[in-house]
Amino acid sequence: MANWNLPAITSGYLDFVTELNSKFVDAGTIGYGAPTNLPERAMRFNRSINIFEEWIGGAWVAKVIGIAGGGTGATDPTTIRTNLGLGSMSTQNSNAVAITGGTITGVAYNANDITSGIVALARGGTGASLALAPPGYIMMSDSARVYFDTGININQLNANVLVVGTVPDARLSANVPLLNRANTFSAQNVFSNSVGAAALMVHGSTPLINFYDIGMPVDRRIVALISSNQGLVINIINDAYTVASTLLSITPGGLVVGSGNSPIYADGSPITNINAANLSHGIVAAGRLGTNAATAGYFLRSDNSWQPVTTATVDPVPSGLIGMFMAGCPAGWTRVAAFDNRFPLGSPSPGIAGGNVTHLHRVSGSVAAGGTHRHHASLGGSANGTVSGRTADENNATPVAVNRSGPDLMLFLPHSHAVNIGATFSANVSGDTDDNGNHAHTFTVDSDQGGDYPPYMSVVFCQKN
Repeated sequence: MANWNLPAITSGYLDFVTELNSKFVDAGTIGYGAPTNLPERAMRFNRSINIFEEWIGGAWVAKVIGIAGGGTGATDPTTIRTNLGLGSMSTQNSNAVAITGGTITGVAYNANDITSGIVALARGGTGASLALAPPGYIMMSDSARVYFDTGININQLNANVLVVGTVPDARLSANVPLLNRANTFSAQNVFSNSVGAAALMVHGSTPLINFYDIGMPVDRRIVALISSNQGLVINIINDAYTVASTLLSITPGGLVVGSGNSPIYADGSPITNINAANLSHGIVAAGRLGTNAATAGYFLRSDNSWQPVTTATVDPVPSGLIGMFMAGCPAGWTRVAAFDNRFPLGSPSPGIAGGNVTHLHRVSGSVAAGGTHRHHASLGGSANGTVSGRTADENNATPVAVNRSGPDLMLFLPHSHAVNIGATFSANVSGDTDDNGNHAHTFTVDSDQGGDYPPYMSVVFCQKN
């Protein structure tokens, strides 16, 4: 920081340079430090609030930068918006915008945000305020707007799309030849031929309708539906239209009669032979499977009778039962891993694990004192080894020949010999030990570690779920 009253005329040379450089730093950083004795109208940039300030009358005053200099020309928001030409839209939040004029183009608009007004027909609207009508109403047009209506004013309808309901007689074409007063359609022949007199003599009536199937075998192509005093009759007509054979008839009382006037009862009571392979629908009642009445919790035995199980439930095996298996646990069972490498042991408190795979046997104690005594011993054995040593020195007179003229010289030279003799001995010794006073012996015996199992066969223990 610099003192702007320095350097003075009295400043020394070294002080002069330092004081002048401090003022250069203040000027270059636009008053970054805290200079003192500033001249009037000095400028600085206040970095704490990011504005330019001017030193006027001993205080810093905010300096407004004009628009031409890249500023706003004001210090309050209203004047700033006016100077920059910003309208009232600049003060509205995105979630509360009020637009009273102008044009919007190229904007994706969510129709859910339309809460008032009416969208014209030309703009994809209904042209009117529209409320949802009751079920079954349709949308109609009166050429000016779209509205809900019952459909009474529909002037064109494609009957091909009618799938439910009945069209009244008055709405049918006048040239429908098969309509009768009961609002139903009467039958007609599907071909122009008529059945000959011989065929009609079976029932004495004319057919209501004949069906002709060219794909059927000869003399089985024509089926006639006839109404007579016997009721409703279905006949097979031969190709010559001369012979009629009854397939089925329904009497006025509702009895279905087959060929030969044999009745076919609707409940199937006369049927005594049914191939179960042909049953494709329904469920055979449990009571029809066995000879006696079916009861909940019973099972069908191989003698075709319903028999009770051990309890009233279907599964006679109680939950929690543990069994042994030579393979994996079957369905409904869970392997009991706690039995792996263990034998079961009966106990009033099940689930307690114990025992060890290996063990030791230890015997310890003492022999009571027995008073003064002796022990008789009879021992036998053998031993072998080497006996070594030297013989004693001997002074033997030994003639020694000396290379000289005259008789041999007799010399006495003492000497000894080393001895190494191998020997084997056998011995039998018997006798008594000496007497000793009253004493006792203590002992401890540990057996070798044991863990052998008796012969076994491994199994899987499983528990019923």
